[in-house]
Amino acid sequence: MKLDIGAWLVGTLLLVSVTACSSEPSTSGGATPGGGDAGTVADAAAQADGDAVSDAAASDDVVTVDASAADVSTAPACNPLKNTGCTDGQHCGYNEESKPECRPNGSHAIGEECGDGAGCIAGACVTDGSATSRCAPYCISDANCSGSTCNGIEGRKWKTCDVSKYESCDPVAQNCKNQKHSCYFDGGFVCLVTGSKSKLDPCTAPNDCSPGLVCWASLCRKLCKPPAGPPSCDDIETPCSKLASGYGYCDE
Repeated sequence: MKLDIGAWLVGTLLLVSVTACSSEPSTSGGATPGGGDAGTVADAAAQADGDAVSDAAASDDVVTVDASAADVSTAPACNPLKNTGCTDGQHCGYNEESKPECRPNGSHAIGEECGDGAGCIAGACVTDGSATSRCAPYCISDANCSGSTCNGIEGRKWKTCDVSKYESCDPVAQNCKNQKHSCYFDGGFVCLVTGSKSKLDPCTAPNDCSPGLVCWASLCRKLCKPPAGPPSCDDIETPCSKLASGYGYCDE
């Protein structure tokens, strides 16, 4: 039989070509249908997962720090004017930078002499026109001083009421000389123009309330003498929280 060399060569070349094409996918190390390398895709997914965890951890860290910083920066300062925002045994005053801060209570009430260095229960120990040091409440204007004047303090940004015009009194005896005045707690017990609000009515000034009541935490509360009076709270279960001069308020 006569062999056609040209046909044989063409057939051989076609067979080699088909074999090579059919074996190509198996040489890629396990290609995915999409054409990517399986090992490479798995590694990328693991890396992505790891990055996601790292990013989440980093994100959590940032949130925690930011939250902490926010808590500090937005923490409410105490209020020297109202003497609120501090725990028992402290009052709200000013530091050397004239910023509000809670300070330990001293021994003297508003209007009392404080030249002995024992400090004030509220307000600040300042020297009045007679060169006597007395505890005086903080103020912004005369309106905060219940008939007295609001005076600036040399070298300070804050002001105090002129307590030389205050008359001290007993809240039970109600012994104010002016018949239009009654005895109220304003860091100490002093005579102020008589108010008319009833127990548990809202109040902003010490003398918003009727005689025998104390404006504390924005409510008119009954005056009491711890631990059990007299005067005492209407309910024997209501605690009498200490204010000054042996008196307190019914914390109801």
